[in-house]
Amino acid sequence: MRSSERRARRSIFETTTVAIMTFAMSTLSFTPLYAASPKRSPKQHESHIAKSEHAAVEAGKAIEHGVIAATRTVEHAVSPAAITKSVRNAYFAKKVPYGKIILREAKKNHIQPELVAAVIKQESKFKPHAQSSAGALGLMQLLPRTGHWMGARNLLNPSENIAAGAKYLRYLHDKFDGNVKKIIAAYNAGEGNVRRYGGVPPFRETRHYVRNVLNFRAEFAQAALGDSGV
Repeated sequence: MRSSERRARRSIFETTTVAIMTFAMSTLSFTPLYAASPKRSPKQHESHIAKSEHAAVEAGKAIEHGVIAATRTVEHAVSPAAITKSVRNAYFAKKVPYGKIILREAKKNHIQPELVAAVIKQESKFKPHAQSSAGALGLMQLLPRTGHWMGARNLLNPSENIAAGAKYLRYLHDKFDGNVKKIIAAYNAGEGNVRRYGGVPPFRETRHYVRNVLNFRAEFAQAALGDSGV
């Protein structure tokens, strides 16, 4: 079990225990609600009942809020989305080829660096001079017309290629309202095919492509967590 999971489970135990103890102590401080006391007038007895019921409700809320807060702590601790900016930056800068460029361009275009890195791994396996039979070039395998449209002059230059590729991913992000599967499918098969089929086209290559990129993205996120010792 990871240390983050142990800390999260301990948080649930401690938070819930405190809430339950609060409830128990509040309950023990009550006198019987419906047993009339000879030392109290009927009005005083009604007031005591109202206060006791209010205390019970508040104690119940404390338990509910405590459990919800602890559950959120667990979800945050064990999710890849819990990667902090510093952890991500350190991992990409040290362990991912062209990681600093990927971080810079991802930040500039407000997209995940894990997605950019995943596309590069699928397209070229981080080979900057890769060329396809269809004429796609460089790390992110952009066609010259797409690269030029996105502002690149030399697609065999890693910095220009990643800048253009990240910008193109952002363009697709906006076209498909942030739907990651559609974005990845459109990068491979073209946005026209994604619109035509209303989602990932039924092409074997594209479906395989989408699955691979999603897996690579998750691997980069998990590797960043593991590298941080979390």
